[in-house]
Amino acid sequence: MIKTVILIGTSHKYQQPIFSNIHGVEEFQAYIVDLCQLYKIKSIAEEMSIELIEEKGFQLSGLHQICNSMGISHQYSDPSRKERLELNIRPDTELDIKLKNITKIEANIIEAVNNGKREKEWLRRILVLDCPLIFVCGANHFLSFSSQLKTHGVTVIESDRDWEYNP
Repeated sequence: MIKTVILIGTSHKYQQPIFSNIHGVEEFQAYIVDLCQLYKIKSIAEEMSIELIEEKGFQLSGLHQICNSMGISHQYSDPSRKERLELNIRPDTELDIKLKNITKIEANIIEAVNNGKREKEWLRRILVLDCPLIFVCGANHFLSFSSQLKTHGVTVIESDRDWEYNP
């Protein structure tokens, strides 16, 4: 069975709950609900971990709240810090510290390798979900993750490369 993924790139700030008082969150959630209805979405996955949501003082992401209200499945697809270590993905804080000691070219290579590993993990995780599904990632991952999905036989509907709030 061919999987279908509706891919959306955006800033992570829009993934927060509505009550976070970030301009555009409510509009982003309305956009997601519209896509859910249009494509009869069965799952939503996102480049986010429960760790990051909790660190911001929330219990659920805005996308998770949508899933709960619509009765569809949800997945935080980004590995936790512990999982990143197990997957040999350098932690962001470690990377930031080390970036001061290496050239810009070396930093870009390290970041590209890390992003590739994370994207492979997202792919592995979402392949078990019911489709069609929406996947929301940072805009900087949109093209590379779209390519990776297509390479693995996934039908990709590129909904928005960099969704942003425009009042």
